[in-house]
Amino acid sequence: MLLAVGAVRLWSPDVSAAQDDPGQAPKTTSAEGGAAGAAPGGGPSPTTRAGRASDRPSPAASERGTPPKPKPGDPKPGTSPPKPAPKRVDLGPGRFSAYCQHLGWEWVEYRASPTPGAYCVMRKGQTMLLTTAQRDRGCQWRYNDPRARHYWKGKSNYCYTTR
Repeated sequence: MLLAVGAVRLWSPDVSAAQDDPGQAPKTTSAEGGAAGAAPGGGPSPTTRAGRASDRPSPAASERGTPPKPKPGDPKPGTSPPKPAPKRVDLGPGRFSAYCQHLGWEWVEYRASPTPGAYCVMRKGQTMLLTTAQRDRGCQWRYNDPRARHYWKGKSNYCYTTR
């Protein structure tokens, strides 16, 4: 007579975390309804003598519902450590004449009228007031730094960046 014993893994939502634990024995049952670890003679197997996995509470199951306690000094989950505030570093004078020439004008000069500011000038008397964005772009072009910005130092053009 041939006796076949098969094992079936049971899944239950309350022990799914225990099933994922590699150190935890999986819960099984045989086709006859007995323990899969039972000895062929009907006696208990070594794992059932020491206690079945289902008799012991798993650490994951006992802690479910409560998040792990943070240690003092650990950053909060989902947050990164604070970044240092960016520092302003002067790059130097703007000297926008080369930038005005790049735009097709002849030179730059500060004018008080009609509106105070930096103007690109043509010999024929044409002028173009540089906007804030154009002055920033002039600093970026001159110093090859995408974060470069313009500021006024008296009536002179100067550039800075943040690092």
